[in-house]
Amino acid sequence: FPVTIRIDELAVGDFILTEDGPEEVIKIMQTGTYENMYDLQLTDENRRYYTNGILSHNSIWLANMAANSVKLGYNTAVISLEMRDRKVVKRLGANLLSVTMRDYAKIAEDQIGLKRRLSQIGYDSLQMPGQLYVKEFPTSSAGVPDIEMWLKEMEERKGIKFKVVILDYINILKNWRNPNSENMYMKIKQIAEDMRAMAMRPYRDWE
Repeated sequence: FPVTIRIDELAVGDFILTEDGPEEVIKIMQTGTYENMYDLQLTDENRRYYTNGILSHNSIWLANMAANSVKLGYNTAVISLEMRDRKVVKRLGANLLSVTMRDYAKIAEDQIGLKRRLSQIGYDSLQMPGQLYVKEFPTSSAGVPDIEMWLKEMEERKGIKFKVVILDYINILKNWRNPNSENMYMKIKQIAEDMRAMAMRPYRDWE
């Protein structure tokens, strides 16, 4: 099965999927050129597309935001309705340790060493890292009340307060107020309103 990998993690001998089928990577070189990043809204549920003939996927900037939040000392929750929680943890771990996902798989085998390295993330900046929790919900199975219930349960169980909550992503949340609505605009509008209301409750201290 194909897997998503960052372009800077490709190695000679890897295979990439193109419009003409699988092709082997035979050479890697730095061009010294830079391209703008674009935000695409896709209708395909897999959110895949071809760029210069190569099968691509959506970016992982939310994972970068979560990693930076932890480095700043904020207790952070990442809620995913798209990606498996284990894959989210792998991406975040690789980002926090400044290693490739390929190398992270090897590092993760040493659980004691991994915990030690993660605990030292914020030491360079004299800032203790925050705690990170990842929760996976099946697509379109959870609404805002389900997310709020999980967050409250984790805060009570762990004795913490979440400073940052990252949701991936609102379009595939369930609209608990109108679960059978076919009006996409109203669905997203009501979910966004419920998310904002949750964040504005008096006991919350999120960014």
